[in-house]
Amino acid sequence: MRSLRARLILSFVAVGVVPPLLVGFFTQQAMTAREQARMSRALEDRVGGVREHLARRAEADRMAVSRLCLHDLAVDSFLMDISRGTDGPESEARLARVLPPVMTSLGFESLTLIDRRDARIRASAHAPSAVGTRAPSLLSAADVAGGKHFLEGDELQIACSVSRGAAAITVVLGRKLTSHIEGDRLGRVGTSVVRLAEPDEPAREVIARFEDARGRAQKLLVGEIDVDASREDLRLVRLGVLGVSGLAALVALALGLVIAMRIGRALEALEAASDRVAGGDLEATIEGTGEGEIGRALHAFNRMTHELRGARLRLRRVERIAAWRDVARRIAHEIKNPLLPLQLSIETLRKTKQRNHPEFDEIFWESTETMLEEVTRLSRIVSEFSRFARMPPPVLAEMDLSRLVEKVASPYEDPRIELDLAHPCELVGDRDQLTQVVTNLLQNALAEARSRVRIRTEDHGSEVRLVVEDDGPGVPEEEREAIFEPYFTKKEGGTGLGLAIVDRIVGDHGGGIELTASSLGGARFVIALPVEGPPPEAAATFG
Repeated sequence: MRSLRARLILSFVAVGVVPPLLVGFFTQQAMTAREQARMSRALEDRVGGVREHLARRAEADRMAVSRLCLHDLAVDSFLMDISRGTDGPESEARLARVLPPVMTSLGFESLTLIDRRDARIRASAHAPSAVGTRAPSLLSAADVAGGKHFLEGDELQIACSVSRGAAAITVVLGRKLTSHIEGDRLGRVGTSVVRLAEPDEPAREVIARFEDARGRAQKLLVGEIDVDASREDLRLVRLGVLGVSGLAALVALALGLVIAMRIGRALEALEAASDRVAGGDLEATIEGTGEGEIGRALHAFNRMTHELRGARLRLRRVERIAAWRDVARRIAHEIKNPLLPLQLSIETLRKTKQRNHPEFDEIFWESTETMLEEVTRLSRIVSEFSRFARMPPPVLAEMDLSRLVEKVASPYEDPRIELDLAHPCELVGDRDQLTQVVTNLLQNALAEARSRVRIRTEDHGSEVRLVVEDDGPGVPEEEREAIFEPYFTKKEGGTGLGLAIVDRIVGDHGGGIELTASSLGGARFVIALPVEGPPPEAAATFG
């Protein structure tokens, strides 16, 4: 051990001065390069985020304009008035009332409706005084743009045209360019700058080109690094690294000389005891640990081995308790879902009996059939959960997804629920498990929704889709993956198992689930299921 102490002293002297200075120098170079790379990545990340935002905004605008021209009742009604020759002041007044809220709901700041026969403005949501004036240049620009965004002055516009017989109109929507980009995405963040520039200005990164109707660039959205700010940041990095390196050299030398004299004797005992612990002997302790920092460290080692012995015993007990708690949580959650249909069916029976409803017998048989189905499902869930390992494997049969959704939603009698069901919507699946999927998603949506829950089924040939969306607060992007993990929940009293079980059932059926933002303002769950039932490879997940 004397030789060990001598080597420690020599090592601290050798390591305490020269290497920290050398390390500081090379660290400075590495930190400078890393800081430059960080600035570049920060700019790239910001540029990528702005590009994604603009792409989403452009796609949303195209869809909004398409819906307005093809499906808006007010626009369609005005076309019919034109074709019948009844497009007078009353018709224009009706548009003046309807179009402003439409414009606002679509997120635009201007909305102009132009009669293609004479280029006359028939309605304007943002400038009512323009009604009756002619706008041939705007109509021409809309035609030349061909459904793409085009920049007029400081306003980015998009248009669509629709006709009915001899009647034809063009709808032009727009917003300020800064509003389209969203002002908080402009300006400096750290060393990265995003700004609007003229087409002939030099720039490091062109994020987007804003063109007029004929495709000529009018404005550029560019990203660049603020050179002055980056220089100052790099200078501070260099000074910081050099200062820390010099201080580290002095501190290492001083502490090394002091500590090396004290730790030699303890190292051998600590090494021997550590080898015993590494071999699984948690009874290992160090005798005669002494006082001071080294003594407290060795005392801490002895406490650690003692606590490890106790922790090993507690861990075994906790693991057993956790297993039971996990099973209890799952059983409680899965039993709770069927109880609501049972309760609703019983309440329906009591109400109809109390009122001597003439269709009580029919309601009685429907309600008791629902109750028996839910009781059967409860029994099956409890039986399968008693095995601990997994959800029950699907029992496959032909079924109509739309009819299943209708049956699940019917007992709720909630005015917020809107059904848009494709009939028929046939597939091969487990009726009980897919009932559980619809119930979990419906209850989740009702818990979040303010005034609307929309459920839609779609037939896409080889697959069917179930879409459940609401107008609640939605789910932040950073939580959309974690929300399907077991026990992830932000609801008071929630178990965090509902969506995890939905994900498991969908996976067992060979399907997929996607969570996005809804056009209603909340969350939108889209479940795709193969019409022919789970593929062979899905069977690997049943065990």
